[in-house]
Amino acid sequence: MKYFEVRNIKFETQVNEGKKYLKGMIPYNSRSLDLGGYTEIVSPTAFNKTLKDGKNVWALLDHKKEKVLGNTRSNTLKLESTSEGLLCEVEVPNTSYAN
Repeated sequence: MKYFEVRNIKFETQVNEGKKYLKGMIPYNSRSLDLGGYTEIVSPTAFNKTLKDGKNVWALLDHKKEKVLGNTRSNTLKLESTSEGLLCEVEVPNTSYAN
């Protein structure tokens, strides 16, 4: 299992039954690391509309649409809002960029 931090979001990798997963949480009401002279704080309601609408959400590597890690429609990305933050779990594909 590997752990790494993006901004102040902690993720872990897991392997279960031969499938690789990336799991983490985007915390609410927590200041991000310095993003070049500014910081971000995510509100507990930030994801409500997106989660309620049921639209397809994509997990992308480096925000690049050609590097898809998973999406909610294919059930390879699961999102759940809790009192602490947005729980994220993506079943990582077997691609060079995802590996």
